[in-house]
Parts: sequence; structure tokens; C-alpha cells
Amino acid sequence: MPPLFSSKYSPFLFVFVFVFVFVFLSMPINAPCAGGKLSLSDTEIQWIKDHRVITIAPDPDFPPIDFFDSKGTYKGIAADYIESIEEK
Repeated sequence: MPPLFSSKYSPFLFVFVFVFVFVFLSMPINAPCAGGKLSLSDTEIQWIKDHRVITIAPDPDFPPIDFFDSKGTYKGIAADYIESIEEK
């Protein structure tokens, strides 16, 4: 039996890892806002009130997660999450 990482199994392994990562990242992890309602403790609410501006440090060259387009606009999956958080 050939080893798992031989060239015969490389396409299968690549697809398996890609699908596994995609499914894992698509799953909600500890979703505190089930039903669209965010439940925060008094301490968390106070922290948000005390920190009205939060600075982020995106990676400028990590598409599709983080990147800047030709106009310098922050884009990517992380940018979408940040925009969603800003709306709440």
C-alpha cells in the first residue's frame, strides 16, 4: 500500500483538506447570538461603552481573508465580518 502523501493520493488529500477546512470555518462557533439577538454581560456592555473605537490590523496581502483593492478599500471575508459587527 502506498503512503498517504504519495502523488497518487495528493489530489484526494488536497480536496479532503479543502472541504474539511471549508466546512469547519462555515460552522457557527459558540454562537451567542442565536435567533439574531446578542446576549452580552454587564461587563461586556460597559467595555463597549468605554471603547467606542476599536483598531484592527488587517493583513494587506491575504486574500480572500484580508486585502485592499486598487482603490485602497479594505476587502475580504474579515472585512465583511467587521462590517456586520459595525451594523450591530
